[in-house]
Amino acid sequence: VASLKEDDIVAWFYVGVCLMQLKDYKKAISVYEDKVLHYDPKNLDALTNLAICYRELGDLKKAMEYLQKKEQLLKGQ
Repeated sequence: VASLKEDDIVAWFYVGVCLMQLKDYKKAISVYEDKVLHYDPKNLDALTNLAICYRELGDLKKAMEYLQKKEQLLKGQ
């Protein structure tokens, strides 16, 4: 992971996917928030995965926040 370019959104996204598969939701959240959304704040897949991570950690409020952000982007607001 240390050799990934800071702005390689696709690579970082898949690091997050791998962390989710390993059920390391806190690290996945960090990757999605600090890497993917930092460079691409409208990344719908990252927003969806963040909602899933927060749901798995029991933070339904935060999960809903990310789903609402995604919905707003889909509506073009």
